[in-house]
Amino acid sequence: CVRAVRFFDLVSEAMSGSWASGSQGRTGHPILSIPDVEHVSFVRASALRKLPIPWPRCQDLDAWCFSVPEKDDFVISVSHIWSYAAHPDPLGEKSRIIQELVEKALAQHKPLGQALVFFDFLGVPQQPFANGQRARTQEEDESFAAGLFILPQLYLMADATIHIDVELSDVDGDGELYSIPLDALVGVSLKEDGLRIQVMPQEDVVSKTAVPFDVVEGVDMTVLQADLKSLQSLEDVPSCSVFRYSVFLRR
Repeated sequence: CVRAVRFFDLVSEAMSGSWASGSQGRTGHPILSIPDVEHVSFVRASALRKLPIPWPRCQDLDAWCFSVPEKDDFVISVSHIWSYAAHPDPLGEKSRIIQELVEKALAQHKPLGQALVFFDFLGVPQQPFANGQRARTQEEDESFAAGLFILPQLYLMADATIHIDVELSDVDGDGELYSIPLDALVGVSLKEDGLRIQVMPQEDVVSKTAVPFDVVEGVDMTVLQADLKSLQSLEDVPSCSVFRYSVFLRR
């Protein structure tokens, strides 16, 4: 689904004062004073329980999930570790903990306004984690970088910060090594990520052979047929042989 209203525009209007016109006495939350805060999104706490598992990416949420923090709102920032590169909570275990802790914080502080949550996966644009999802646009890449830069201030200026440090269950198949024929590696692209090469999903394409974000471990070459009479050196191998290439991937 596509967000009907860009959060960037909502915050920009709130900071300029135009968003508050017609609402006597309505002012923004102090967290809006952070430079470039318009590049991040705050999710209504009431929307968290309605999200599917695993939680969708920021750019795939509907506009009603977001709100611009007002002065009486209670803003909670969530700090956590990403155990997986593609999705920080593939089984939904963190989501349950976050919702429980948010409810406890609200019961203790009893804010006058609504509760809003900053959780990076829901708060800044993310790369695809499943087949068929589109890649980030250049504009979303810029928002992602700006959001990462102001993370410390988002934790500092929030009314409360939750730090999630728990052992998560293993995802079935994670870490397993498997191989597929090179010519069967379709519906994906390859991306260099530091010293690793990852399989990346292509928009609107579902790969039946490889899982997005699996890491390429190596390529094996097998000689299926060779004309031994014409094989004088290793340099002659490509011209007189038929090869089968296999790609080794790790989940």
